[in-house]
Amino acid sequence: MTQIGENIYRRKDGRWEGRYIKDRTEAGKIKYGYIYGPTFQQVKEKLKTQSTRYQKPKASDDDNQMKLIEWIEIWLNENKEYLKPSTRDSYVFKMNQYIIPYLGELELNELSNATIQTLVNQLQREGRSTSTLRVTFGILKRCLTAAVVSEILLQSPYQKIVFPKAKANNIHALSRWEQKKLEMVVKSDGALPSFAVLLALRTGMRIGEIAALHWQDIDFSDNKIFVRHTITRVNSPKQGNKKTNLTISTPKTLSSLREIPISSQLKAELLKYKKQTPIHEFIFSNSPKPYDPRLLTYYFHKIRRTADLEHITFHQLRHTFATRCLESKADIMSVSAILGHASTQMTLDIYADSLFDERRKTLAKMEKSLQ
Repeated sequence: MTQIGENIYRRKDGRWEGRYIKDRTEAGKIKYGYIYGPTFQQVKEKLKTQSTRYQKPKASDDDNQMKLIEWIEIWLNENKEYLKPSTRDSYVFKMNQYIIPYLGELELNELSNATIQTLVNQLQREGRSTSTLRVTFGILKRCLTAAVVSEILLQSPYQKIVFPKAKANNIHALSRWEQKKLEMVVKSDGALPSFAVLLALRTGMRIGEIAALHWQDIDFSDNKIFVRHTITRVNSPKQGNKKTNLTISTPKTLSSLREIPISSQLKAELLKYKKQTPIHEFIFSNSPKPYDPRLLTYYFHKIRRTADLEHITFHQLRHTFATRCLESKADIMSVSAILGHASTQMTLDIYADSLFDERRKTLAKMEKSLQ
């Protein structure tokens, strides 16, 4: 072949061949793409298109291509009004922690699927969980898709990213005896925040949802709780990133807005609790403001130590509730709705172990009946 120009060659068969950098391997080795045509000019035009397949052409040679860090800031600011403060804080943290230190200084046109995949692999080797990687790079994908919509990119460099297989999520629910010990301590403790433990065990509510619960969210005549709010901590821009404030908002997903039936036992406990505590807008409060979820967590650890239970977290109370429901032969759709999961598949994925134990018992009963 005879070379005419930097990347265009005349082949022995008379056609013209153009070579361009298509991608890079995980090791950084260049992967070339090739274009063929009957004339030099035709191949040259096709190469020009390929060289700008991601970012729009410069207005002039003096213009600087936008860097990823610059677009992330623009994108976050443009969506400020549409994101919950806690969600935006999460986006900012993940971009600053996992994306910007590695890719932030790259021009958008320098990004490729291989570049992004290489970073995924590197973070995985550094011990980042699969769930963290999926959430983080999902944010990056939305960010780059928005660049296409804004006509800054012609095509998103984020195409098909392979994530490591998630490790089995072995959820530990409290045994019936552990739960009984915990509930006995709650009932004897009498402190205002300790009742949150019983509420979590009997409803499966998250700690932020419990902290945000209003008395008006409980319908004692129809025996149900309306989950309408959650409390989270967000960074305070006026005080710097190290300062946070509590914020009350609606749950992140529509499925988390739900109604939870109240059992007769829980209703009796709630009414008893209501008579013994000062009435404020929030159930867990001694003033117009709700308790901080961290205070509820503090009391939980105080109670579990009294019950001689080690290495358990408040969130395990939610898992314990779900496990007790499944052990009681509750249908998966009802359990999923009470927990506020986005789908029954999500519930099945999380509580597969509990369901497997029930299958084991079913087979044991079957064999016993045959005998």
